[in-house]
Amino acid sequence: MGAMDDFTPKIRVNLTVGGNLINEARERNINISRAAEAGIYKAINDEKARQWLIDNEPLLAERRAWVEKNGTFGDRVRTWKAANGAV
Repeated sequence: MGAMDDFTPKIRVNLTVGGNLINEARERNINISRAAEAGIYKAINDEKARQWLIDNEPLLAERRAWVEKNGTFGDRVRTWKAANGAV
């Protein structure tokens, strides 16, 4: 799913939402459909990010182990600078 836009055909759905929440949204002139769409969009992106971390955990663990063993490029630069009097 790409970015939210007004070009995607809309589908009518029924939602059950707390009355106080709806009343407060209406008092503040919040577009309830747009707010619901934004919340669903965020939930989808959060789930995609969570799944990405699960799917890539073995590679991330491998990279963390490599950095723990070998350090980072920045570590080597700082060591070189300290040894050579660089600023």
